[in-house]
Amino acid sequence: MTLLTERELDIAKGQIIFRPLDTPVRYEYAILTLLHRPPSRLATRVKRDWMQTLYEMLESIGAAPAHHPPLTDEDHAL
Repeated sequence: MTLLTERELDIAKGQIIFRPLDTPVRYEYAILTLLHRPPSRLATRVKRDWMQTLYEMLESIGAAPAHHPPLTDEDHAL
């Protein structure tokens, strides 16, 4: 996200050089939601739009984002 932000805003005026890493780094983004209460319509729209924008941004730099389903009650019990 730093690369994308700098490209978009050009805060450093080209003074920062970003280079690919030799070894990929795993990263995660998360949207936390309440476990025992459904999200509002607004929260659902924000989540959908944020995920769409995030995926577009990551794909624009050649990243390969993957979606992992949310944890279930059973997962939380582990």
